[in-house]
Amino acid sequence: MQKEEAIKKINETIVCMYQNKEKEALTRAAELLPFFERMAEIRAEKKDGSVLQVIRFLKDFIENYNCIDMTGMADCLQAQACSLVNTYCVDES
Repeated sequence: MQKEEAIKKINETIVCMYQNKEKEALTRAAELLPFFERMAEIRAEKKDGSVLQVIRFLKDFIENYNCIDMTGMADCLQAQACSLVNTYCVDES
């Protein structure tokens, strides 16, 4: 996923979560997880410690996801996701 596409999907997901569109928001959140898992794998390969930021984000996001906490997930995405994408995303074809 390209950076611009990822940021667009993140922002759309945040809107769904804040609007309490639970079913759509959970579907969108589940679609984002593989993207962030891949980002963690790529950062782990760099062996520079940056993977810890991605893992912390994933831990918080997954905890909120498991509790179906829409506000918690939205806050997590808003606070960290776009920054991680801008800093660490590697555009893959």
